[in-house]
Amino acid sequence: MGKMLHILVIEDSDDDAELLLAELQRGGYDVNHERVETAPGVVNALERQSWDVVIADYVMPRFSAPAALTLMKEREIDIPFIIVSGKIGEDIAVESLKAGAHDFIVKGNLARLIPAIEREMRESVVRKERKKAEEALKKLSRAVEQTADSVVITSREGIIEYVNSAFEKLNGYNAADVIGSTPRILRSGEHSQGFYEELWTTILSGNVFRTEFVNMKKNGELYFQEEIITPIRDGKGHIAHFVSTGRDVTGRKRADEKIARQLQRLAALREIDKAITASLDLSVTLRVILARVTDQLHVDAASVLLLNRDSQTLDFSDGHGFHTNLLKGERLRLNEGFAGQAALERRIISIPRLSDIEAADCRRRRLMEVESFAAYYAVPLISKGEVKGVMEIFHRDALVPDSEWLQFLETLAEQAAIAIDNAALFVDLQRSNRELALAYDTTLEGWSRALDLRDQETEGHSHRVTELTLRLAVALGLEDGQLVHMRRGALLHDIGKMGVPDSILMKPAPLTPQEWEIMRKHPEYAYELLAPISFLQPAIAIPYCHHEKWDGSGYPRGIKGEDIPLAARIFAVVDVWDALRSDRPYRKGWPEERVREYLKAQRGTHFDPCIDDVFLGMEL
Repeated sequence: MGKMLHILVIEDSDDDAELLLAELQRGGYDVNHERVETAPGVVNALERQSWDVVIADYVMPRFSAPAALTLMKEREIDIPFIIVSGKIGEDIAVESLKAGAHDFIVKGNLARLIPAIEREMRESVVRKERKKAEEALKKLSRAVEQTADSVVITSREGIIEYVNSAFEKLNGYNAADVIGSTPRILRSGEHSQGFYEELWTTILSGNVFRTEFVNMKKNGELYFQEEIITPIRDGKGHIAHFVSTGRDVTGRKRADEKIARQLQRLAALREIDKAITASLDLSVTLRVILARVTDQLHVDAASVLLLNRDSQTLDFSDGHGFHTNLLKGERLRLNEGFAGQAALERRIISIPRLSDIEAADCRRRRLMEVESFAAYYAVPLISKGEVKGVMEIFHRDALVPDSEWLQFLETLAEQAAIAIDNAALFVDLQRSNRELALAYDTTLEGWSRALDLRDQETEGHSHRVTELTLRLAVALGLEDGQLVHMRRGALLHDIGKMGVPDSILMKPAPLTPQEWEIMRKHPEYAYELLAPISFLQPAIAIPYCHHEKWDGSGYPRGIKGEDIPLAARIFAVVDVWDALRSDRPYRKGWPEERVREYLKAQRGTHFDPCIDDVFLGMEL
């Protein structure tokens, strides 16, 4: 039983179709075929099943091969398309190939049919594999670009080569701002030199580094980022790049800090509660309260003034955090100073910046000056509707607290008022054994994790050098399998220029030596870009080595002779030919004869002599 072949025959002649089928059967194929001769017939056949190959007559009364090609292109159908015609001119053949036909055969030479079909079916497989690989690469690129996590790719030396849009959004930098620089631009000063030394030691040894950074955005804002830095190896196993993926966890950290702060404050309230219930000595309880006031509110000093109802004065009881004893024994009248105002008006008096107050509390002016206080708060201590005293807050810097701080201040004041009230009750009941238990039920809110092109060488150039490279390769006897990789390499020959700044790449004048030094790095950039992509590794010779010269004077590695990959030696001739023949911003293209003379002169120095000879012998 022969090999099965599914063929769509676009032909108006039954006899000609039968000749085609007979030729295939003589070649050992079992043929499943359908003959059509109109556009609807072609469309119906293409939609009904898949075909291995399409064989079409060039022109028919009601249809033509070019029209069939158009239908297939519209439906994005890529299968071998071979034109078999009684007579076809060279111009028509060339136009057909440009339109998408893969081969053409004269009906009188059907011996070429089977080899052509087999060759094109192999090429079809290659095309499909290439398309699949390209789609996978595009998918990967889209995934990296669109992921919510920040992605940064650097060279082995730490030079930034790529950042995704999440990085730009998070940090406020455009890609153009950071490419070519290093991640040091994000340093906040929060990490020690030893931290960075450990980082580099880890990743340069080939290990993954996981950490939590405190980074700085472009606007100076600090944020927390969970980050994983992974070494990326090239085809030879050498570390070529590092990829960093980071997630902004500032929200989570803030939530963690808030919960920790709330827990600490709950613990402080519990400690105060214990002090209130465990001791009959008001001074002991107030010392506990004032210590918790200063450490939980992060202020420098605090004091409590008790209301003496008999004298209608506020008398100093206890203080914490003062450098002097100026408050000891102090007594204020209810209408005196900010503390008296707080007691009379039963509200918090806040002076975030004492320097903003023209008429400061005269009784406290010396205290403020000696202690260097810059901010002041007075909170009435009210229990069961009665003022028990005033709690004072002092700080040596300006103080602009948030609502959470103020709420906790009020809570502490309530605790102090309760302590004072309890102490008074104990005194009034002659230290009776009754204990007042006051329960504090505090609800903790749950927290959730905050998850979080360029060198404008024309397309014509790429197509020209690719086509000419393949022609030269065929003339040199290279096999079809090699041509596939040469084609890829030719198309990608200048991909490394993505790493070259626009100011150099698009300069409409000859480059300076310093600019040439940067420009000459583009083959290395190409290598770094392509080496990690396995299916492009066989094509890397041209992008990486096409500037090497036969005598070893080229770049980037200065290799010579047959140490230069064959594909690069072939392409070098074609690239120089096209470059000299084409107009550039700083010069006109050379005449053909002048370019030929130049190539001859470079034989054995720039170019492989054999390849140079074959190229100059071709029709160009």
